[in-house]
Amino acid sequence: GLDDQSRIVLDFIFASVRNDERPYLNVNILGYTFKALLDSGASRTILGGPGWNVLQRLGLKLSRHNPSSCILADGNSVSIAGQVTLPLTVETKTLTVQVLVIPNVPHPLILGIDFWKLLNFVPDFRSGTWSFSSEISTLSTTDHLKSYFTLSSSEQKLLQDLLTNYVDHSAPLGCTNLIEHKITTTSEPIKQRYYPLSPTLLEAANKELDKMLELGVVEPSTSPWSSPIVLVKKKDNSYRFCVDYRKVNAVTQKDAYPLPYLSSILDRLRDAKFLTSIDIRSAYWQIPLSPDSRPVSAFVVPGRGLFQFTRMPFGLHNSPATFQRLIDRILGADLEPFCFAYLDDIIIVTPTFERHIEVLEQVLRRLSSAGLTVRQDKCHFCRSELTYLGYVVNSDGLLADPKKIDAILAIPPPSNVYEVRRFVGMAGWYRRFIPNFSTLIGPLSALTRKNAKFIWSTECDSAFNTLKQLLVTAPILSCPDFSQPFTVQTDASDFGIGAVLTQEFSDGEKVISYISRSLTKPERHYSTTEKECLAVLWAIEKFRPYIEGSHFTVITDHHSLIWLNKLQNPSGRLARWAIRLQQYDFTIQHRKGKDHVVPDMLSRAVPVLDTLTCDTPTSLITLPIIDSWYLDLINKVRTIPRKYPNWFVQNNLLYRRVRTLESSDNPIGEWKMVVPKEQRSRILQENHNPPVCGHAGVSKTVARILRYYYWPQLRADVSRFIRRCEVCSAHKVEQRKAPGLFAPRATPTHPWQVLSCDLVGPLPKSSKGNCFILVVSDYFTKFSCFFPLRNATASSVCKTIEEQIFLVFGTPQYIISDNGVQFRSKEFTSLCSQYRSIILFTARYHPRANPTE
Repeated sequence: GLDDQSRIVLDFIFASVRNDERPYLNVNILGYTFKALLDSGASRTILGGPGWNVLQRLGLKLSRHNPSSCILADGNSVSIAGQVTLPLTVETKTLTVQVLVIPNVPHPLILGIDFWKLLNFVPDFRSGTWSFSSEISTLSTTDHLKSYFTLSSSEQKLLQDLLTNYVDHSAPLGCTNLIEHKITTTSEPIKQRYYPLSPTLLEAANKELDKMLELGVVEPSTSPWSSPIVLVKKKDNSYRFCVDYRKVNAVTQKDAYPLPYLSSILDRLRDAKFLTSIDIRSAYWQIPLSPDSRPVSAFVVPGRGLFQFTRMPFGLHNSPATFQRLIDRILGADLEPFCFAYLDDIIIVTPTFERHIEVLEQVLRRLSSAGLTVRQDKCHFCRSELTYLGYVVNSDGLLADPKKIDAILAIPPPSNVYEVRRFVGMAGWYRRFIPNFSTLIGPLSALTRKNAKFIWSTECDSAFNTLKQLLVTAPILSCPDFSQPFTVQTDASDFGIGAVLTQEFSDGEKVISYISRSLTKPERHYSTTEKECLAVLWAIEKFRPYIEGSHFTVITDHHSLIWLNKLQNPSGRLARWAIRLQQYDFTIQHRKGKDHVVPDMLSRAVPVLDTLTCDTPTSLITLPIIDSWYLDLINKVRTIPRKYPNWFVQNNLLYRRVRTLESSDNPIGEWKMVVPKEQRSRILQENHNPPVCGHAGVSKTVARILRYYYWPQLRADVSRFIRRCEVCSAHKVEQRKAPGLFAPRATPTHPWQVLSCDLVGPLPKSSKGNCFILVVSDYFTKFSCFFPLRNATASSVCKTIEEQIFLVFGTPQYIISDNGVQFRSKEFTSLCSQYRSIILFTARYHPRANPTE
């Protein structure tokens, strides 16, 4: 082993989502920090899609890698976009590593065995550490310290000692004695019925109630007030316990205590070298609710009775004002040059480490003296850069958060005339701020004219990029004025949601921030109203630092959302969203779709296939396409997209909307990559031949291919490929049931015990119109009867046998027939059952078993 005095112990970070205990390591590349997965099974270090999306902004050039594809652990082939040499920094060591860029890998960075060898890693899973030969340096395995690699060993120790004194991860939930929250109402008590809950939700509600009782947050109640509860599902599949206080808020007197102006805070965050953000654990629950106000907070849990809060609950209008009043009292004005707080967002900024430790100690001591506890894993100590209230704060000054403009910069070039019209409409909304707008937009406007051929020229591309840059710079993009009201404009499409935060100034409407994102696979199944409501919820929560604590307006083109604040007897997803929005003070207004151009463009400009292509092998992208049918269809879809609503072109590849068994709950299907003819053989081999595919049959192979791909006559091609597969022919075990042994039929012992019957015809029609003959034979005596029939229907056969055989000669014990539809019919089966005769059918395609033949 290595000498204990000559090793660095690196932070060994375990993922906390879904019990993921794979080892991760913080790696810095060109100023960006990535959470890298340590994978000893990977032969090379890989930069995945999320990592490449960040680094490609630096203008890195990829070199070709041969081969151009590789096989993953699941047997799928993925394309290698190229390779690039990057400096990877871990702790104080920097190594130059040649990294493969594979956009389809979902991890931002995977450290393969080549990286392990370069650093001479030695894993110790028992203690949760990694080591390599170097200078002596020991870091705590505490996750909240993982980002201050710029500190020296003595500074790290000083910070660690300070946090040990004031930050206790196992400390119980605090409760301040400096303030109480009061609810002043203007009406008589309001009693509401509880909302019905499913057994699963009721179990979750009882668990959350037990936790709150244990923490002392709630207590049994005899209040005349009563509000219903709603459970909101979180990302980790657990539930957030919420109370619908909308009717209580409607009769509550508003608290006029002001929230601080963000502009005044942001102006003082410049020239900061050391930054710390502090998160207070369940902040509202650490403020007691006054005894007189507790009955107003009462809520009903079905089957458990009535309870009331002893601490300030979430969802009350005045909760933000009460919490801001407490924080202002705790921190005081004397710390203001270095410490600021907007609700529970506390930030400390100092020019020196010594001053930072001094202020940090004062803040932690005051919070502790006030009875508040902080949440250790959400705090960030001694960082050089932080995102705070929508801005990036670092030593270079105050920068706008790139997320504010990413939604515009990420808009891809239009692929058809309808997308051009949407972009022109959005740009035209702010034309009064763009000099020479008509000249700039000219190349794009030309594409929208009647009978114009869609050709995306260099002039079009230049105009498109210029307009995007103008849309994200002054005077269109403006700094917020917190003395003026905000407006949130939202919209949703089939594939994405978008929003824009604006304010009205003397010279017109200006943008504060743009945001957009793709809908996830489950979200694409939502109804139109649910998608539009999701856009409102997501936008408000994203813009929270700007709009919380003040009245604002939401503008949507979906008229049905007007009722969102007045939802009666809510249930399901919309009700849970309405509960999450109850803490905000806003009014919803409707705008016609034709005038709602900016958020409409943002919602439609998201990568339509984001959630698909992250897992879809894209080796087709690097291969030339020569299939004339494929190329012609791409041209048609681009030229007249309305004629092909189930087809889409992206990156010169064709996609089709397909319904599969896996997407049976989605009535419109999912997007699948269409494979040109010259690549189908390779796709068939990749999804049938590898060991993980197991040379499956037709149905399973088709299902496997349809996870990613589609082409016409896919099943026929798969069936033909499998029939020609030599491995399948040589080794496949017969799956059908083995045929039984032949056995002689028992010989009858007396006449009319066993009869056999059959039909002859159609024959030339007789003078009486008969075309068929029903033949009935006795198996013992060979006595036969022949009956002419006009047709060979089941009713004719049954009528003849009943009247001419059963009622004349008596009923047999057995009747032998072939598998004709007349004898298999319910009518014939019912007749024989009525006369207690047993039907015996001969083997298919074996007429000799029927003596009548």
